[in-house]
Amino acid sequence: MKKVLAILLTFVFITGTVSGCKTGIVNKGAGISVEEKETPLYIFSMQNKESMPLYFINGSEIPYVDIENWAGFMSFIIPFAAAPVSEEAAPYSVTAKADGDIVTLTREDGYYMAVDFADDSFHFEDYDQFMRMGEESLLDLAINTNLRSKDGKEEYLKRSAETDVRMGNEIDMDLSEYDIDLIRDGEQYYVPLQTLSDILITPRNFNILYNGENLYVCSASDIGSVEKGLSDIGESYYSVEASGKAGEELAKFSYNEFCFAFDELYGLKETHAIDSFDTLAKNTGAKEILLGTDSKETDRIYHDIIYRFLDDQHSKFLNPSYISGADAAKDFGKYIGEGKSRNSTSSLMALLNDTRERYYPDGIPGYEEIGDTAYITFDSFVHGQEDYYNEAPDADAQDTMGIISYSVSRILRDDSPVKKVVLDLSCNTGGQDTAAVYAIAAFIGEAEVSLENPNTGARITQAYKADTNLDHEFDERDTLDGKGLKLFCLTSPVSFSCGNLVPCVFKSSGRVTVIGKQSGGGSCGALSVTTAGGTMMRISGSNRLSFVKNGSFYDIDQGAPVDYPINEYDHFYDRKALNQFLDGLY
Repeated sequence: MKKVLAILLTFVFITGTVSGCKTGIVNKGAGISVEEKETPLYIFSMQNKESMPLYFINGSEIPYVDIENWAGFMSFIIPFAAAPVSEEAAPYSVTAKADGDIVTLTREDGYYMAVDFADDSFHFEDYDQFMRMGEESLLDLAINTNLRSKDGKEEYLKRSAETDVRMGNEIDMDLSEYDIDLIRDGEQYYVPLQTLSDILITPRNFNILYNGENLYVCSASDIGSVEKGLSDIGESYYSVEASGKAGEELAKFSYNEFCFAFDELYGLKETHAIDSFDTLAKNTGAKEILLGTDSKETDRIYHDIIYRFLDDQHSKFLNPSYISGADAAKDFGKYIGEGKSRNSTSSLMALLNDTRERYYPDGIPGYEEIGDTAYITFDSFVHGQEDYYNEAPDADAQDTMGIISYSVSRILRDDSPVKKVVLDLSCNTGGQDTAAVYAIAAFIGEAEVSLENPNTGARITQAYKADTNLDHEFDERDTLDGKGLKLFCLTSPVSFSCGNLVPCVFKSSGRVTVIGKQSGGGSCGALSVTTAGGTMMRISGSNRLSFVKNGSFYDIDQGAPVDYPINEYDHFYDRKALNQFLDGLY
């Protein structure tokens, strides 16, 4: 992979001397100077080092990129980031073609993005189609599907039916409303690195960070933290001097870019009554501080916006700016912690863990049979790296694929005593979408998931099937559905994100009975975001999980109502008593 990286990057980046040009940063009609800086670039690891040219206007500290270079960079980095999914790279390329003030970026399948350097705007024929790659569906929950072995056989999960597909509208993103400028100098075209990264890279759930010296391509979570330890990239990112003061131009640009990116990427604006993030900043007293040059104060306000005014649990403050320093956020949560929602969930999680430990002091097993009831338990959805096609999972499996595959094999074995199956998600706080879809399909045969992008109007219902018996076939032998079993899902308010998606799909299907307490919600996938000043956060992304009723899409943020409530948490884990409760339901 490193050899491929080096070869591709050699051809991707086109460098050269840039002459005087005109810009919208200071005065679009005035001649200015452009400084080119060949910048070290680290890609997902400090071992993968290349370089990328950045451009600085009139001595500005805001990095720009050449749009032609950027097209080549995208053609490489998107497939490279997805490389672990498949041995074969999915078709993906982006070409740039200039025509006066318009540069059109075109995908290999013809979908395009027009960059207008006169009006400072982006135009997408179909944003969702422009962003998809390979075998992904229009809005794909489980991007890492259609996994294949080296000989091309499908593994674990595959897409099946695709229904209710509604393409997105043509959309315009007016950068001038945010005072974000695009620059043309004859045949040279420059766009702020952060702007392109926010719209074209961040939705793939990784980011580009710049600390004034180096560039880093990684997820913001890959940086690590002071509390849990910084990664090698994190150590390098924070190795520059933390002055605590940002330049006035960078502070203004970072605020404008924050408003633009969050307006486009945050998926719960409507339900949070957010007309725009500029309005939110004004109405909460945050704008003046965010426009200031005190980096630590700026980071503190971002922390407050995440935990006071979004407070949606998916949204999280990850790391402060390199200007503030790695440990700048240690006191940010002194009074509000991680917000009311997270604080409440953390308290309940502690209670559930204590309660469960009384019944299972040595830890709760992933699979357990009590009488005629099988219990399947895991607290996060994890798609591990184990090759279960080479060695089948056993009772010690830790990841979701292994636990589910082993459990299904035990439940469906010859002379099995199992008549009831309970998927215990009472302490499940979410995880990987691919693993959640695998669990759904194992229970009901076909995992049908509906998504919509409220910003574009795109909608889709996508179905997936699982291979739980590991024979590379996706058929009725892989599911508990249709086997005469009574299927249940145990939930609590801690059941969040994928831990909420699964019971919501079960509830909508009518084939699995939901018991316990209403799940905790979470309808949008978590998205790693950064600011131009280098602050790292996570938000609810723009694609909303939904269920369809009478042809209408309803998001699942309020959680799955239970069919039968269980009021005492002790009764969740006293499984002999729970068996009697389940027997009494029929």
